[in-house]
Amino acid sequence: MYYAIEEILNESSKIEKDCFLDGTTILCENVEINVFGVLHGLTGGTNKEYVDIVNNSIEKEKKLGNVILSEKSMKKMYKNIDYEVDDFVQLNFFEVFCMTINMLLINNFLLLIKSLIKEKVTKKDRFNSRKVKRLQDIGGSIFFHKIDPNIRRKLAGFPSSSDYLRQNFNRRKWCNNLESPNFVDNDWAWLKIIEPFACIPIRSIHMLEYSILFAKKNNIKKISLFVGETHNSDIFWYSKEIRNKVFDTNIEEVKKKTKNYFESDYKIFYKTKYLIGSVFGALFIISFYLWVAIYLTYLS
Repeated sequence: MYYAIEEILNESSKIEKDCFLDGTTILCENVEINVFGVLHGLTGGTNKEYVDIVNNSIEKEKKLGNVILSEKSMKKMYKNIDYEVDDFVQLNFFEVFCMTINMLLINNFLLLIKSLIKEKVTKKDRFNSRKVKRLQDIGGSIFFHKIDPNIRRKLAGFPSSSDYLRQNFNRRKWCNNLESPNFVDNDWAWLKIIEPFACIPIRSIHMLEYSILFAKKNNIKKISLFVGETHNSDIFWYSKEIRNKVFDTNIEEVKKKTKNYFESDYKIFYKTKYLIGSVFGALFIISFYLWVAIYLTYLS
């Protein structure tokens, strides 16, 4: 059950704290997929309490007999995940290259390190911790999941799923001027560093299409898919509104790439392209720092 933001923030509200994430069930090609949006942060969540809730949710789905799929890197964050869907294969070389450079800019790198350490050492979420309910404290709380997913994405600064997908395609054509989303919770300030290059809507399509292909190949009828928050509302919208309709020809390219990757016997080739983009980005920014150091030391 979802509640209005005003009710969640009401000091006299008696909304109980859940032990599990909320999920959305969709049916595609006779495959039932339970999609869970996760505030996974850099290490699994902004606090240990939230990570435990995610693990509880995965275990609950596991006990129901569902196969557990997840976004890339979640197997390192949580327990009992069966397979990752390798969604980052959708990123092209230039996106990985630019994202790596942006992450290694000094201020951005320090923010990422600070956020990572903070996530690891924080035990409880801040929301209502001192009997005060504030939106800027909700980004690591199970109470965030008491809000409808389409409202949650607005709180995090994301446009509607349809606008966000168009924005993603426009960014690839260098004809987009929208800034990155700005979550009211400062624990998520680091997201502005990677979001412009992360292709969140495109990866949402990949994760659903990959899950369907995986289920059909392995004769699986029920899957639980754990993805980053915002992916969940993207996936629901895509499955219900445009999956079998003409929306944008670029979508067919995304689906084709997913299918080719899924059927490939050389998946390492796709992953190597991602690694090469990361290495070149790192070498570029390190070379720049070295050049500046040499200039300041010997040439200035």
